[in-house]
Amino acid sequence: MHLIRSTAGTVVLAVVGLIAAACGGNAALSSVGPSSVSSGRASISGIVRGSAVTPTPSRTLSEETFSTLDSRSGVTISVVGTGISTNADNQGQFTLNDVPSGTVVLNFTAPGSNATATLQGVGPGDRVQITVTVNGNNAHVDSEHHNNGEISARITSVDSGNQSFQAGSWTIKTNGSTVIRHGSKTVQFSDLKVGDHVEVRGTRDGSTVTATEIKVEQGGRGGDDADDDDDDHEGEDD
Repeated sequence: MHLIRSTAGTVVLAVVGLIAAACGGNAALSSVGPSSVSSGRASISGIVRGSAVTPTPSRTLSEETFSTLDSRSGVTISVVGTGISTNADNQGQFTLNDVPSGTVVLNFTAPGSNATATLQGVGPGDRVQITVTVNGNNAHVDSEHHNNGEISARITSVDSGNQSFQAGSWTIKTNGSTVIRHGSKTVQFSDLKVGDHVEVRGTRDGSTVTATEIKVEQGGRGGDDADDDDDDHEGEDD
C-alpha cells in the first residue's frame, strides 16, 4: 500500500492490490447506504479527498483484521435534512442513493472535520458524479457531472450560431441528435425563442447541459399552447 502526499499535506490513498491479497482475491468494497434508487430519486457518487481521509497505517498481511480495519476511510457522507448517509471506502469512494431532487447539501464528517458542500439542480432520476476535497471544516467540489437529470426553466437568450440557449443559470447545448418537441410535435431549434418554458434532459457538466431532449411547455410555436404538457394525447399533427 502506497501513500501519496501532496505538498499541502493532502492525503490521497492509492491501494495497490494488498487488500485483494489479504482477502483471497475477493476484495470488492462497497459503501454503506440505501441499496436501490426509487423512481424519481437521484444518486450521488464520487470520491472524497483531503485531510479528512484517514491514512491507512502500515500493517502486515498476517493480521486477521487487516481487511476490516482498512475498509473505511473514516469519512461519513450524509444528505442534510434526510436520514441518507454512507461511509467512504479506503479509496475515498462513496455512493448515496434515493437522494431527493433539487438543491442537495452534503455533510462530510470525520475526526477533526465537519464540512458541507452544496449541489444545485439535482434532477429526478439524476446520476451525479462528484469529486470533493475536504480539509478541516472546508469542503470544495472539484468536479461535478450530471447524467439524465431534468431541468425546468425559461429561455432567457438564444445563440442560433452555436445552436445553444440560456435558461436560467444553465447553458443548454444541442447537437444533431437532440430531439425538440412541443406537445406531440417535433420542432426545430429555430422554433425556440426567448420566453419559452422548457424541460431539458441531457448530460450536465457544471452549469452546461448537452441536451438529448427538449420539451417546450409554453410559449411554443404559433399559439400551440393547447399541446403543452400533452405528449400522451392522440391526434395528427396539423
